[in-house]
Amino acid sequence: MRRVVLVLAGLFCIAAMRPHSEAQDEDPRPLRNGPAHPGVSAQEMNALRPLAMAHLRRLFSEGGERPDVHYLREEFRRCKFRHLILGKLGTAVMMTCQDPGGGPNGGSYEIYLRRNGTYRRIAEGGGFGPYVLEADNGVPDLAFGTTTGVCTENFLRLRYSGTRYKPDACIQNVRDGSSDGCHIEVCDDPRHLPTFPEPDPAAMQ
Repeated sequence: MRRVVLVLAGLFCIAAMRPHSEAQDEDPRPLRNGPAHPGVSAQEMNALRPLAMAHLRRLFSEGGERPDVHYLREEFRRCKFRHLILGKLGTAVMMTCQDPGGGPNGGSYEIYLRRNGTYRRIAEGGGFGPYVLEADNGVPDLAFGTTTGVCTENFLRLRYSGTRYKPDACIQNVRDGSSDGCHIEVCDDPRHLPTFPEPDPAAMQ
């Protein structure tokens, strides 16, 4: 009789634990804060999750994919979060999602700012960075780069417009035809953006 009671008790424990385990597998919340998210709390990531998932869905849709919610959750869990200090704007959160096979150009980023209890996206794009550049109005400019090798860097500068960061200057670094050196010229870009000084690596945040 005692053995039967123990067996029934064991089955009850297994039955009680199984729904909890399955619920955890289906839990839409992101992973708890860890080394990949220095200083960014789990509460912040939970608040950003709907915006981040929409961003990922849009990225994959542009590539012709139709990802389901489980796939998007896994991709979201691979993204990294960190704080950016943006002068008088305060502290923003930057989400970077890196394509393992994409090299330095394989990442996408979104920058979110919290206002009145909710987050809004103030910048988005791709490449590596940002370089945080001083500006006269107390809100720093941001620069992001892409490269395919030596003398092939492109840098796009973003300036805060009052609601979000928008591209306002662009340079490309190309090899000099008569030497082994490089020089900067205006980007081959239909927007015809002006040039700006090449970012100092020390300005990367």
